[in-house]
Amino acid sequence: MAYSETGLSRSVVGQRLDDINRSEHEQGHPLLSVIVVHKGGTMPGEGFFMCARSLGRYHEGQDRAAFVEREREAVFMTWAGAQTQLHES
Repeated sequence: MAYSETGLSRSVVGQRLDDINRSEHEQGHPLLSVIVVHKGGTMPGEGFFMCARSLGRYHEGQDRAAFVEREREAVFMTWAGAQTQLHES
């Protein structure tokens, strides 16, 4: 889905993604918006990295692709575990 399809501006969507990331971080979870990427791409936008830096999860000079790969894997593992728990209940 493209930003334009949300009916919201990029800044509004970006702020909501930051809010989600901050909430997830406070709960000890990985940054969920790592799965939001540029249209036709595989990497999140600069706003993701700015948020990750502000939370102390990413440091300038760190390999971005490796960070994204680890964060995505953590998101998938976290939410796969949540789904398993739901189905077991």
